[in-house]
Amino acid sequence: REKYPGQEFEIINLGITAINSHVILPIARECAEHEGDLWIIYMGNNEMVGPYGAATVFGAKAPPVEFVRAGLFIKDTRVGQNLESFAARLKSAPTSGKAWGGMEMFIENKVASNDPRREMVYRNFTKNLRSILDAGVSSGAKILLSTVAVNLADCPPFASYDPTNLPPSEETRCREILNTAAQTTDKEGATLILKKLEEIHDLAPLSADIEYAIAKNMILAGRSRDSVEHLKKACDLDMLPFRSDTRINSAITNAAAYFQSRSGNDRVRLCDAAKAMAGMANVDVCGAESFYEHVHLNFDGNYRLARAWAEKIDGMLPVTFHKITDTKWAEQGLCEKRLGMTDWNRYFVNESVIKRYYGAPLNSQANNPARIQNAMNRSLELHSLMDAEHAPAARNTYLEALARFPGDFYLHDNFAGFLTSQHEYTQAIGEREKVAELVPHDFASGFQLAKLLKDTGKLAEAEPRFSEALRSHPGFSEAWMELADLHAANGKLQIAVEEYQRVEKLRPEDPVVPHHLGMVLSRLNRTDDAQRSFRRAIDLRKDYWEAHYTLGGELGTHDRIREAAEEFRLVVGLRPDFAGGHLNLGVALLKLGQSKDAVAEFEWTLKLEPDNKAAATYLDKARLMPVVR
Repeated sequence: REKYPGQEFEIINLGITAINSHVILPIARECAEHEGDLWIIYMGNNEMVGPYGAATVFGAKAPPVEFVRAGLFIKDTRVGQNLESFAARLKSAPTSGKAWGGMEMFIENKVASNDPRREMVYRNFTKNLRSILDAGVSSGAKILLSTVAVNLADCPPFASYDPTNLPPSEETRCREILNTAAQTTDKEGATLILKKLEEIHDLAPLSADIEYAIAKNMILAGRSRDSVEHLKKACDLDMLPFRSDTRINSAITNAAAYFQSRSGNDRVRLCDAAKAMAGMANVDVCGAESFYEHVHLNFDGNYRLARAWAEKIDGMLPVTFHKITDTKWAEQGLCEKRLGMTDWNRYFVNESVIKRYYGAPLNSQANNPARIQNAMNRSLELHSLMDAEHAPAARNTYLEALARFPGDFYLHDNFAGFLTSQHEYTQAIGEREKVAELVPHDFASGFQLAKLLKDTGKLAEAEPRFSEALRSHPGFSEAWMELADLHAANGKLQIAVEEYQRVEKLRPEDPVVPHHLGMVLSRLNRTDDAQRSFRRAIDLRKDYWEAHYTLGGELGTHDRIREAAEEFRLVVGLRPDFAGGHLNLGVALLKLGQSKDAVAEFEWTLKLEPDNKAAATYLDKARLMPVVR
């Protein structure tokens, strides 16, 4: 819009979480019926883990493409849908299938780089891609086909082949060298360890970890250019293949060349996304400068990819476009302003990314502690700018963007988030209602409105909104969870229990669900069930301090003081800045007669919360008690 003022562009985004070429092909064929001028195709990250991939958790692994297409065709028929529904009833399973649980759903589905199922995936991807391009070209559309950029430089392999056929002495040597390589931080040390890494490379040629270690130490040794091939190889050998690899991107490049030679014109153009983005960032390969983790772009990466596409698309636009402007491309700052982007948005995204870092398999990567610390520092920096001084400018950014594009529901959604952070709930609800009005078919917008109504105490208005979202999307676990919380707050405890149990089946690895369930069971005086539920939450995440805290309270209520004290001790260890943990540990220690230790905990509480009257009262009481030796 900035480069071609007055020209209208309509963009339709068909990207959906976790889909791959098997799902995209029928979408593309439907798109062909709608006379789009230009298609942008950016796919490849989900080929191995998405439906029918070699590492998928959704159904058959890497069947031939003909089998997949036949199965999808049958599912499109009334008979096929009835058969699938009948089979699900026989299994006592919901027809909606497995709920989306993020990357951790796949951690047991490792697949070696030489697994024949990978070859089937590459063949399927190539066939699907050519069929997609056929559909687009036949429709008369021009097509920008993009390779897929991934984080090669700063994303260690998620799972690496561990050779078990080596003699024990060699296996031990490999591990020791890898450990040393991971701890090396200087040029001289890197040069020395590279020689040893090269020695063990032939012992484990399928090890992604060895390839990555060689690359990182090459960079330390000043051989950055030499590291590129090893970084690519580390990605190719990763046994949890969440990233597009060399073979996927080669298939994309080859498909573009095939259609260009066949059609003899520029109907299909190729954008080498990784090369373009690395060039813009002045790096050899993409890394943390463009990505949050393995494939998800940060704000800078988003701009670089968009700019790379825009420059390619520019040459595909009608000649008449270029006669009406000599304007340059909008810089990143202006783009973000037009999108209503403020530090509030950056902070919300950064906080969600931090939560993702704590989940599997990201939490097992060697660089994750440093990544978390950098993200936390960024959150602190952004939070310091989210004050009364900067809020008016942020508000104006939203209002200016909305004045330009009042029908953009994303802008209303962003503004609602800002208003909520400012505790301007009435106006925030109005913005959420506007979003729901603009996209009435979108269950997520209705859910966000319902959640805001619930969080602001409007429970009676929120409940039917949640129910409406669930009618259109019955497997929406977040809505079931919020509805369960709402019923718990309303005192409808038995209904809440049933809803939490439903969410547990949809999200069996989520520790928050059994924690909330345990709190309701406690209110129903089902003490043993409540304690089991709290312990289940802790088993799912050992550092879940909130579950330790509520379990401690449950144990203390039933006079199991020594066990309660141990739970509260864990709380203060995990969350030393939480005053409630210190207070309750102090109370438990006081009941056990350990007044000296109790005094220390009450003093800690008052350091954190100087106005805590309960802590002050208990402190006076503890100081008067005799010390038990």
